[in-house]
Amino acid sequence: MKSAWIILCVVALGANADDQKYLGHCQSQEGASTALEEDAFATNLLQHSIGLTAMHPGPACPVIQREDKVPSMIELRHRAHVAEQLLKMAGLSTKPSDADSVIRQLEDTINSAGQVINEGHTVNEGMAKTQTDQYDLWASDAAVKTVCETGFNAGHSAARFLSDGNAHVYEFDIGDHDYSHTAERFLTSKFQDRLKVTWGDSTKTLLQFHAQHPDIKCDLVIVDGGHDVQIADADLRNFAPMAASKHLVAIDDTPCKAHYCAGPTSAWKNLVQLGCIKELRQVSIDTCRGFTMGQYTPCSLWQ
Repeated sequence: MKSAWIILCVVALGANADDQKYLGHCQSQEGASTALEEDAFATNLLQHSIGLTAMHPGPACPVIQREDKVPSMIELRHRAHVAEQLLKMAGLSTKPSDADSVIRQLEDTINSAGQVINEGHTVNEGMAKTQTDQYDLWASDAAVKTVCETGFNAGHSAARFLSDGNAHVYEFDIGDHDYSHTAERFLTSKFQDRLKVTWGDSTKTLLQFHAQHPDIKCDLVIVDGGHDVQIADADLRNFAPMAASKHLVAIDDTPCKAHYCAGPTSAWKNLVQLGCIKELRQVSIDTCRGFTMGQYTPCSLWQ
């Protein structure tokens, strides 16, 4: 049931002892409620555990009174955004995403220009929604102030980071597609100085950008550009000196089995084996899609 999924979210967000006691009591009353009631209770518990609401009675459950420190408005806004993303992932949210609205406008703008998107991108449906949900969570993380990505394409992932968060987004793309430039103009008009797209061969432009902007450090690095092993390897290596001390690096199209997955997979595994990247998690979506996360570690390649 969705309620079980949300309970995990409550724990992940740090439910306190009262929440745990309340949850344990209600679990013991499972037979006394319908699935709908349990989902409603779990949603309320999630909101309560992050400090957004007072606790309302659940199925066969008493009201728990809490006396926690009142969070600041900034913290409440951040918690609300995270909660909304979690509820969205559980299928319990009815609030439309800001990113979804912006992406519809983005695609309408590209279509109106008579251009056709012919490469893959993040989508909010089907199995690929797993990756989109992860991007939305990253976007809502207040600690992610700077996002650096190779592979701007039609701007879908950039639109999510710009719409659902406050990060500055630095994109690097070869610029072969006319719709990529249309997407840049559209997103720049909406988000002004928060988006910077650097056009050209990323195996050269990343090094040039870092030399010109040594103070820019990336909290989130995403490698999703050229899929040849040489390009994926160069992007991973060249992003290393740009990564913030506390960062996450993600690479698209691994693990998966399609032909275009071979290059990114090989480049990633090689740096992991050299001890230059610590792999944290692999997410296999289907045979054609997947993404992997990790962190750069001290390594002779970039010392």
